[in-house]
Amino acid sequence: TSIKHLQGWTLQGIVYLSPTDWSTIYVNVGKKSKFPTLKDRYSTTWGNRTPSPDISPESAINYELGAKFDYESTHFSIAAFYNDINDMLISVSDPTNSCLNGSQCSKLINAKEGYAYGAEVSLKQGFLDEKIVFSANYTYTEKKATSYGVDGSRILDYPNHIANASLLIAPLKQLDLIGLATFQSKQWYLLGSTRNPTGYAQNNDIFLLDVKLNYCPIEALQFSVGAYNLLDRNYYYGSGYYQPGRRILAGVEYKF
Repeated sequence: TSIKHLQGWTLQGIVYLSPTDWSTIYVNVGKKSKFPTLKDRYSTTWGNRTPSPDISPESAINYELGAKFDYESTHFSIAAFYNDINDMLISVSDPTNSCLNGSQCSKLINAKEGYAYGAEVSLKQGFLDEKIVFSANYTYTEKKATSYGVDGSRILDYPNHIANASLLIAPLKQLDLIGLATFQSKQWYLLGSTRNPTGYAQNNDIFLLDVKLNYCPIEALQFSVGAYNLLDRNYYYGSGYYQPGRRILAGVEYKF
């Protein structure tokens, strides 16, 4: 039995430029390798996956350009990135049906070429001596395997848009109100079960809203009331895996 020799290397370089005391611009270029694990190469995942002992390491050259600005109570950052990926590990159907189940088999392969690109932006702004603080961030990502048909372009569990926003209001030292909003766009997932996948599907966009009120009469004692998931009662990331619904909480915390 022959043993495949796996190798790869990692190297990264970053250049920073600070044109003012409150701003920084940077360029980041890096080469990285991801080795397949023993599970990737030999696991049958309960019989429905054909082992792939000969898959190669995934590698990528990552390029990132970004800027950060910190001026008094304003904090802002923005970045754009592009990843040139080789030998991307993806899961595809195995037409030979060589898995233990004998039908509806999948297999890990290397898609010779792929790419990912996107941008990130974040903002944190304080008002009235930090009695009101607004924070927000947004990430856009696109990822594809370009050298393997339609199935290869369906990157699983990978939303294109993710956004978060929070608002902290603290009119008194002992009292603060916190609101958190989260958005995540739809993503591909497998229909059926891990043991018996039957196809692909997409979930719905997800929008969540949480609120919480904290009151601290003394430093060591805190009373809290709040609610989670006010707007999306039945959200899910994959078929049959519904997340917790609306929840209301009340608590008392004492630190000693």
